[in-house]
Amino acid sequence: MNKEDAIKIVSFTIPMVFAAGGIWWQVQSAVEKMGDLHTEVHEHIRDAGHDVSVERISSLEEFQDEMVVEQRQQGENIAAICQATNARCR
Repeated sequence: MNKEDAIKIVSFTIPMVFAAGGIWWQVQSAVEKMGDLHTEVHEHIRDAGHDVSVERISSLEEFQDEMVVEQRQQGENIAAICQATNARCR
């Protein structure tokens, strides 16, 4: 391996590591927020005064769970695209 090949490998690897770290942070942040929200929602449900609130909160929880899954998939797709195209992803 010559110097040019080493530079190409390093210049490809460093952005990929940072992109993967950014995606990981975003997913973990979303999961953390979901956990906090989940706790708050269950406390609210326990104190809810009527069934309509419980149904609406349940539908919101389902929607937010879907959003977390979608964000995770988008992050994985972006990382795959960056890797496949040798793009400088941020």
